[in-house]
Amino acid sequence: MPCCVAIGCSNSDKKRYLMKHFPRDPIRKKLWMAKMKRDKWTPSQHSCICEVHFEENMWEKTREDGSRRLKCNAFPTLFSFTKIIKQRKPPLERSNVSHPYHIHMIQLEKFTLFQIQYIFLKI
Repeated sequence: MPCCVAIGCSNSDKKRYLMKHFPRDPIRKKLWMAKMKRDKWTPSQHSCICEVHFEENMWEKTREDGSRRLKCNAFPTLFSFTKIIKQRKPPLERSNVSHPYHIHMIQLEKFTLFQIQYIFLKI
């Protein structure tokens, strides 16, 4: 019955969370430990982190059998001490035709540069 070793997290497999063991590769293991920011702590072979601490882009596509698998270069990034930055919505398409300046610019395309300068000097 492994439970999550992240600070402030009480998720476990008993609560039906997917638990991931620390990687065996020493470099990736150190990266995971650095991301967790736990001082003077080393994971045992039974230490796990729950699925909540991995962003969606860290997971492979869901398999046909319904299982989820981390990508080979995945690392945990979502913890209670991290600031979640909301993604902005894309701007709405704007119609510039309704803007009076735009209408004048369309009309000015018919004129030469000399005529445009003359018109603006008169205004």
